Amino acid sequence: MREETAIANIIEKCCEEGIFLWVEGEKLRFKAPKGVFTEDLKNEVKSKRETIIDYINKAERQTITPDADHQYEPFLLTEVQSSYLLGRNDFTITVESDATPTWR
Repeated sequence: MREETAIANIIEKCCEEGIFLWVEGEKLRFKAPKGVFTEDLKNEVKSKRETIIDYINKAERQTITPDADHQYEPFLLTEVQSSYLLGRNDFTITVESDATPTWR
């Protein structure tokens, strides 16, 4: 996990400088404004090249897949959504025994 954090920090540092990293085939590519990609940062990226490639490939594989069969089913609100709802609406909450609160 420590290595993954270090790689994320290198990528974040590149992003902050306007350096875009991507994987093409098995090669790590970059696009940067002229003079921004310093030798120190280049050497840091080169030393972790394989791990950065793995990190980017892993991030690209993690996609959200829609669940069409359940898209209209109700779901629980997050705490923030519940707080917003409570603060903005005049409604009552009814709680039946052994049931989830119902919003009306």
